[in-house]
Amino acid sequence: MSFIRRSRVFVATAAAVLATAATPAIAATPAIPANPAGPPVTNGRLIPLRGLPGGDDWAQGMNERGDVIGGSFDAAGNRLPVVWWHGRLTPTVLFVKPASPTTISDNGYIAGYVHRTGQLFVWRNGKATFLRPPAATELEPRGVNDRGQVVGTATYDNGNRRAFLWEREHYRLLPVPGGMDSAVVGINNRGQIIGVVSRRGTTAEHAVLWQRGRMIRLGTLGGATSRPVAINDRGQVIGNSAVRRSSAEHPFRWWHGRMTDLLAHTKATGGGVSALSDTGLMTGNADVGSGEARPVIWRNGRMRVLDVPGYLAIAEAINDRGDVAGLTWARFDHGAVPFRWRHGRTTLYPEPYANIEILLLGIDRHGTLVVNQETSQYGLTVLRSR
Repeated sequence: MSFIRRSRVFVATAAAVLATAATPAIAATPAIPANPAGPPVTNGRLIPLRGLPGGDDWAQGMNERGDVIGGSFDAAGNRLPVVWWHGRLTPTVLFVKPASPTTISDNGYIAGYVHRTGQLFVWRNGKATFLRPPAATELEPRGVNDRGQVVGTATYDNGNRRAFLWEREHYRLLPVPGGMDSAVVGINNRGQIIGVVSRRGTTAEHAVLWQRGRMIRLGTLGGATSRPVAINDRGQVIGNSAVRRSSAEHPFRWWHGRMTDLLAHTKATGGGVSALSDTGLMTGNADVGSGEARPVIWRNGRMRVLDVPGYLAIAEAINDRGDVAGLTWARFDHGAVPFRWRHGRTTLYPEPYANIEILLLGIDRHGTLVVNQETSQYGLTVLRSR
């Protein structure tokens, strides 16, 4: 499949392969002090992946197997699409150029778009198939599954948007009521597709599911809007919804036609869900009275607040064994530090360089994190936890 573990939605990015060469550390982000009375905290390491000779490497997506897609510059300054296969030290060039891969399935289907021409491509085992966009459209691939089905959103010159499915070299728009826009969020291995619809000229979106050729409205938690985040192979959908008589959103799980408020029977006043595993585990963030969001996990219908150090922490990804990954901040004027929470123990991964920005891409089934980092000295770098 192809998700970043912040959704079992095929929006992919996987654990990448690390470079063995040690890179000198400079002005690392200050370590976040652990609470002596709290659960144990240890420090891990982030190691740069090896790129092409031109420098500046970045990751776009990852799958749960640990394969990472992205881009790298060669010695001539060409930006090339690449994949770091799990367990390999150097990237493989896709030789679809100039192009950007955006999503990867667990069995190695890679989808993306070709610059300037607007074509879509799907690549597997060294072979690429191309789709030329219909007249006056821009195609954005949002997911690909193990069957090679590619889903995304087509945007027309007049601003209208439509969700599409591309499979077996056949392109078709997904059904919606007349006068409505639609957009895709993701797809699972059963071919179930999640997305949103909205009345043209408005911004109020509603979560929907397409299956067996028809569209199903998922509803809301009483408010005016809802948006899905992820779908797994069980057909469970997670997302966030407005609620009645409140400005805060609540996370939901939709399954077998029923939408459940994940904050029901808790003391949280608001929050959001960010990732779903195939085993039904969910992670996200909730305001539990501190005024700041705290990372949480939902297991068997119960929410647990994760005791991650830092004045602010957010959970963004989860795998099938329940490892949660996210970012935490020691103070508002400090940079973010990636963390992994596993069975009550937190591992922090201070960056090897002073960063301008760091972005968590996901966590694979082994519990390995992948991050993008931008620095003033080294530019863009992809790192993997060790």
